[in-house]
Amino acid sequence: MDCKRGSISIEKFKKEFQESKKDFCQDLGLSHEQELILNINEDYLLALRNKVSDYVINSNNIKELLKQAESNSFDLVANQLDNQVLNKELEWLKDEHNTEINLIGEYDSSDEDFTVGVKLSHILYDGGQRKIKIADKEADIGDLLDEYERLKKELELEFEEKQNQIELDQDQLDQNQLTYEKTLLEERIAEEQFEHGLIDKIEFEEYRLSTEEEEVNLSSAGDNLLISKLNLLVLFKNEDFFRGN
Repeated sequence: MDCKRGSISIEKFKKEFQESKKDFCQDLGLSHEQELILNINEDYLLALRNKVSDYVINSNNIKELLKQAESNSFDLVANQLDNQVLNKELEWLKDEHNTEINLIGEYDSSDEDFTVGVKLSHILYDGGQRKIKIADKEADIGDLLDEYERLKKELELEFEEKQNQIELDQDQLDQNQLTYEKTLLEERIAEEQFEHGLIDKIEFEEYRLSTEEEEVNLSSAGDNLLISKLNLLVLFKNEDFFRGN
């Protein structure tokens, strides 16, 4: 029964891999006729895996990392740019002094002469429109500042969640490592018992399949930890970090 269950588990992992590969190809826009070769031994992938695996988040350096994450955040950068634009528009509104500038043109058909000039006019009363525009602009700036603080808080929470996920995945990897070492030891003992005729081949195969299953679980746990680290690193690392050199 255990032997059959082990075979089913391995086949399940193989099927899940093929489904994931199929989804990945669809995301890349590859047709069924095109083949995607995934080679774990590619130099770039190995270099990136080693770089990410070796990277350690220093708890004493969180504030600096958060500042880097803020500077890398598209939403925060876009918010600051919008804020700069609105402040410049507010500055122009306050400097208008109720003066309008209009271009004027005049055409004399007798000598076919066309003249262009500038007309300055001072608005004595605008019905409070200018004050309303200034108030609206200041309100928009206030909304942007509130949004910036909200986005900043969300980024901090995301950073913390990704840190926690790394810790959970690391604990899971450690647990899978211990389980794998245990099943590996049990397989070696079972192999000796099989060689001495103490157990039959079916019983030995059960131990061997259990080891293979735990090896897959261990590899999967390592991949999950790698992905969790990548998810955190993309928050504060620029693209140079992820290059192959």
